[in-house]
Amino acid sequence: MQKHKTSETIEVNDNTIWTTSAVVRHTEVESEKYLLIQEKDESWGFVGGAKDIEDANLMEALEREILEEIGLVVGEYTVEETDVLYEFTYSHESSPRFGKVGKEQFFIVDVKDISELKLADDILDAQWFTKEKAIEMLSSVEFFNYRADYFKKVLGE
Repeated sequence: MQKHKTSETIEVNDNTIWTTSAVVRHTEVESEKYLLIQEKDESWGFVGGAKDIEDANLMEALEREILEEIGLVVGEYTVEETDVLYEFTYSHESSPRFGKVGKEQFFIVDVKDISELKLADDILDAQWFTKEKAIEMLSSVEFFNYRADYFKKVLGE
């Protein structure tokens, strides 16, 4: 997988930052695999990120994040919006997002050809996992273990 750089100009409306999270899925003959990315803090998570100022809506933000983080363009995947939404308050005091409300909208993204993924420079790793192993990896960091619960909600569990 190749690497490339990303930039960030986050939109904040009414003290709220909207973000996207893509549960990226690839179906093989008789099994499904899920793509998780390893971030700078070494935690495992989803492709996605905050809605930028230039994004018209969350779908456009999702499409941009998929392109930036794993190098796929519209047409190389299909998207299903879910009704799963995680609401929280940013609590890292050193972050410019501190004290703002976060709203994380989840999507299911189906990818047919997984051979062309190109990772952003700020992603340490990306791997395909079974559902069970993805839940284990998403639960591995206490601060981010909500990700496993929301992963299961997206999958209807």
